[in-house]
Amino acid sequence: MPTICATGWITSVMQSKRLRSSLASREPAGAGRSGTHGGICCVTERIKVGSGVINNWTRNIGLLAATFLTLDDLAPNRIVCGIGAWWDPLARNVGIDRKKPLTAMRETVTCCAAC
Repeated sequence: MPTICATGWITSVMQSKRLRSSLASREPAGAGRSGTHGGICCVTERIKVGSGVINNWTRNIGLLAATFLTLDDLAPNRIVCGIGAWWDPLARNVGIDRKKPLTAMRETVTCCAAC
């Protein structure tokens, strides 16, 4: 419950300052911020809500698309999905060989846009 209360307080301050958007990045450990995004969607009426950059190599595209589709149901036309291709040194450190990065990005964007 404290997260929702804090989210409500933060977003009321954001609206009173007439901010146009809010980006909530994911935690370094990999946990998503969908709950935070959902909370912001529920207590605001005009602020655009978006993710930080989510890499398309470690996120399941179906789950990613479903998450942003659900957020769009909460806040129609106010959701921004940040997708990035990641960085080769980081990808290699976790065992990912980024073959055909443009193809991978195209597939990710196509799947998300289809929802």
